[in-house]
Amino acid sequence: MRLRSRRPGLMTPMRWVVLVATLLLLAFLIFNLWYRSIHAEVWAEEREAAQRASEAAQLTEIDRIDKHVWNTTTWIVQGRDTAEQQLMVWLHDDKVEIIGAADGISEEELKRQLAADHPEQQVVRIMPGLLNGVKAWEVYYSVEGSPRRFFYSFYRFDNGQFITTYNLPNRFAEGSISDEDSLP
Repeated sequence: MRLRSRRPGLMTPMRWVVLVATLLLLAFLIFNLWYRSIHAEVWAEEREAAQRASEAAQLTEIDRIDKHVWNTTTWIVQGRDTAEQQLMVWLHDDKVEIIGAADGISEEELKRQLAADHPEQQVVRIMPGLLNGVKAWEVYYSVEGSPRRFFYSFYRFDNGQFITTYNLPNRFAEGSISDEDSLP
């Protein structure tokens, strides 16, 4: 009786490892291309804002770039010029306004003011912006309760004076959905 040697299978353990590694690499590359294509427009706008601000204010270093959208879209670029002076450049409606950071209230000063005046607030984000043509700090915060409430408050950039607050509606709070508001 003749014994036939068994042929090894097509997929050896090493081939499985290579196949899985190749598939993972391919998935990573596809995800990377997808992510880059989604963010390309935003990154291009950010680069353009940085370039415009650098040219207008002679910035040598950029610390932070914020895009603020309220009444109008505004880019605020924070950085240092050749004299190491901290500047904020406001880009909106084809206008460029350069303001020394020392000419306004700082984010840290505003945080201290809010903590002293409203200790119940939990600040989520503070960013510079433009509200009805006035340079302002936008403070997004929440207040504990049932339900938890969220607000946007605006404070003047130059002196920290309160401007206004917008209360975000909480449509899905307990008992707040009427028959007309019910979901399909």
